[in-house]
Amino acid sequence: MIETVEINKRLENLEVRVTRLEEKVKFIEQLSEIKKAKPLVKGFEGLVGGISKLFFEGYFNKPRLVSEVKSELERIGYYYNLSSISKLLYVDFMKKRNLLTRIGKRGEWRYVRRK
Repeated sequence: MIETVEINKRLENLEVRVTRLEEKVKFIEQLSEIKKAKPLVKGFEGLVGGISKLFFEGYFNKPRLVSEVKSELERIGYYYNLSSISKLLYVDFMKKRNLLTRIGKRGEWRYVRRK
């Protein structure tokens, strides 16, 4: 009789442990499914994303100094130094993508949407 009671306690203990393990496995499976899922909306990430966001919102419809671009990026939550912004505007958006052009003179360039 004592053995039966002890066996029942062990069985209950094992059932509790198995239930906990099943819950953990289910949680891990859910996490892996979340990681596999593609984001619903592709965001504007990094400095390229921030400048792209400004471009698509029409910010460059009028000529803008790099310092103005920096201020606007900071206003919407993108914090980068002036030289990084300047280089990206020139190399990526002006030369590679051909989206912007610049007017003015050295040190006072204004970037504007290419017509």
